[in-house]
Amino acid sequence: MSAVATAPAEGRLTVVVSDPFGQAQVRFDNVQPSATAHEIMAMAMSELRLPPTVTFNLRDNVTSRLLPEGQSIGDVAAREEPQVRLTMQPDAGLG
Repeated sequence: MSAVATAPAEGRLTVVVSDPFGQAQVRFDNVQPSATAHEIMAMAMSELRLPPTVTFNLRDNVTSRLLPEGQSIGDVAAREEPQVRLTMQPDAGLG
């Protein structure tokens, strides 16, 4: 499953989120850099039809680190390419 829209507007980001298995992904264009990881996660859970009874985290595909829910997506984006690639990861309950 993949949702595709138009290219991002100036100052906006493209966010691509994969499911935990790498079998499906959703693309969000024109995302404001101030959008939080929690907001992106909520949109991705809905689009990817992930179970609401499972707690998920977002993992940055470049650094492999988990994103705090309040972190803005703009903090994750590379300056050269306004695209962020993330993966939904089930919460391991370690934090």
